[in-house]
Amino acid sequence: MGKIYDEYSELGITVTTKRINKKKIYIISFILLVVLISIFLYVFYINKKMMDLKEQQITLNNIQDMNSETDQEQENTEELKERLEEVVQIRLPQFTSKGKENIKNIYLTNEKIAYLTFDDGPSSNITPQILETLDKYNIKATFFLLGQNVKRYPELVKEEYEKGHYLANHGYTHVYEKIYSNAQIVLDEY
Repeated sequence: MGKIYDEYSELGITVTTKRINKKKIYIISFILLVVLISIFLYVFYINKKMMDLKEQQITLNNIQDMNSETDQEQENTEELKERLEEVVQIRLPQFTSKGKENIKNIYLTNEKIAYLTFDDGPSSNITPQILETLDKYNIKATFFLLGQNVKRYPELVKEEYEKGHYLANHGYTHVYEKIYSNAQIVLDEY
């Protein structure tokens, strides 16, 4: 820890050097390393916290968006219900007293009964075969008709009716992807 004086008489220069203990160099280096690592970890920690906060904000935004969509869907559902109720009230058929009696007594029997239903008709190639078979065995059925097919084959609908079968609505197109896309299309479908 002392000073060593080297004199270079030839050059006329006097150089003074201070001898530093190696142990002090290691301690100082270690302290600097710890400080640098601490700074790095602190910056990393701050960045991690910032990322977590951003993720939380994104999650909150997504939840708010989902809530908005859910609210909108509920409003659309309520609107659809209200409009369907209006349509039902406007278009609900008025049954005759005979019709009311038939519906009231339709299931009142002790014998076993099978009810036959046919959907999505009429069709020009299948419906005549079905009607022929039902006539052969004196069986009545319910035909759930599509509006577009009723328009295409009105004579088959008339034949079903005249032979005493029940006719019921099965929508106009029965294309699910289209039907349920919005409330107005559901109303138009039926």
